[in-house]
Amino acid sequence: METDFVQLIHSKMEPGLLPVLQQTARWRHREWKTVFVCGNFEEIDSRSLNRLTEAANLGGRLIVAVRTDNLTRKIYRRKPDRKQEDRALPLASMTFVSIVVYLNEEHPAELIRQLHPDVTVDFPEEIRMHPVAHIRRRINEHLKIRNIRSTNIT
Repeated sequence: METDFVQLIHSKMEPGLLPVLQQTARWRHREWKTVFVCGNFEEIDSRSLNRLTEAANLGGRLIVAVRTDNLTRKIYRRKPDRKQEDRALPLASMTFVSIVVYLNEEHPAELIRQLHPDVTVDFPEEIRMHPVAHIRRRINEHLKIRNIRSTNIT
């Protein structure tokens, strides 16, 4: 029985984008609402767990994008405390998380455009990390075009 759970958890961790795009297309076809969050997820404490569950409650499927080690080094100018796989695995083990993907771009605008989530969720630390107005404006323009609702969870 243990092997089944391990396989289930690892099946939620997608290293490539194509399987994720195919899965989200199936969800759209079934009219299941998708929610997108991204972050570094070096430490998952009760506060971040509460934020993730709130995000999951906004839709039927939760897509979590974890920053790659290279991106973490670039943004924070330091080596991540844990490898990307070690940060993604606990997220994939959460029952309310549908898929975990790796993000290798500073801002997920292109990934959001490709995935077409119904809701994108910004955590306060993500907003502080990307204070540049043109990045926020670019995402907001994208959200208006697609009529996606953007939500901040504090």
